[in-house]
Amino acid sequence: MADARIFREMVPRVAGGDELDPITTLDVVECISRMDGSAGWLAMIGSGGGFLTGYLETDVARAMFAEPMACLCGNIGAAAARAARVPGGYRVTGRWPFVSGCEHATWLGGNALLFDGDEQRFNADGTPRTRIMLFPRDSARIVDTWSATGLRATGSHDVAVADLFVPEEHSLWWSDGPKQPGPLYPVRFMVITHAAHALGIARAAIDALVELAEHKQPTRSTALLRELPQLQHNLAQAEALVQAARAFMWEITAEVWEVLCGGQPATLRHRGLLRLAMTHAVQSAAQAVDLVWAAAGSSPVYTSSPLERCFRDIHVATQHAAVGVFSYQTIGAALVHRDEAWRGPTLI
Repeated sequence: MADARIFREMVPRVAGGDELDPITTLDVVECISRMDGSAGWLAMIGSGGGFLTGYLETDVARAMFAEPMACLCGNIGAAAARAARVPGGYRVTGRWPFVSGCEHATWLGGNALLFDGDEQRFNADGTPRTRIMLFPRDSARIVDTWSATGLRATGSHDVAVADLFVPEEHSLWWSDGPKQPGPLYPVRFMVITHAAHALGIARAAIDALVELAEHKQPTRSTALLRELPQLQHNLAQAEALVQAARAFMWEITAEVWEVLCGGQPATLRHRGLLRLAMTHAVQSAAQAVDLVWAAAGSSPVYTSSPLERCFRDIHVATQHAAVGVFSYQTIGAALVHRDEAWRGPTLI
């Protein structure tokens, strides 16, 4: 992946990256995920980590990606550490779960609660202030915790640091705004690749069912699996779910990209629809895999079946906080408010 520059897809060109458009990144993650769910997840996480360098000064980002094998991974959602302000930066202590790719990353990132001495800092609305801390992998301890249902090859272990000094220039927060110009960084496009990952897995499941149906003859049947009405019904439903979800995700991404390339800001509605398309894609992909699994009979219960792995991988992917079913209420609230003052959580 490093040789193919996948980890540099969203890194600024001035820092040695390719700064690709989001549609291309969707295509790449979908393609890899169709071959292997865990590999696709790591492509998603690795390319998404590079996006963070758009919020750093050019010399800092360039230094991070100076090595050919450079890769930035992390858990930037949960604030699972404490960062105490000190001259020139922060002293960080904590332990983040679900740090996919931590074993091959050269840089790691994690969200941390901010403190001045022993006093915790809060935003004007009373929510805790947090900041993303970036640090070399060698300065952290990887805790072997990843024994999971699916996506088993992602190495999503815990990462711990203790009293680690993180310079100010190696930290960022979204409200600071991107340091790099151009249309890629004002919207967190690295998040939408969750949709591409899930749809790639669903496509692999459909492929596997079609191949199985070509030669499998179910017990107590004289016909091949492909001739059974239930198989045909489930396959058609799964195909519709995947095709429709993909069209929605790619279409709204292209629309928002065109707006940003034209020098206009993305609206609250744009951001809501991006989050909606992403969540809908992941949930639809899981429904499609369930339909395929049900139509395949007993074959997927064996670990030798590609459907077995698709089933496990997609149901782990649906549990990510960014794409859970609880997101629909937040998205709906944003769509109702449209472009009025929005006090809800960040959508994308």
